[in-house]
Amino acid sequence: MVQSIIRANNNLEESNDANDWSQMGRDISELQRLVKQLESVIKEENGRNNAEVNTIQNENTITIEQNIIN
Repeated sequence: MVQSIIRANNNLEESNDANDWSQMGRDISELQRLVKQLESVIKEENGRNNAEVNTIQNENTITIEQNIIN
């Protein structure tokens, strides 16, 4: 995905250098689409990471409670 964003940015730079306004609009749209896709992936990954942290915290709490009881 990162490579796609870099490629889209390079295309935008080329369109800008050529003063091709029509192509620049298409390149900007593609770049925006890719960034939104990246944001979605990051949110999903953060959700998974939060779930893992919660699981670890719960396991640690159970261990501490068991140690207190024993």
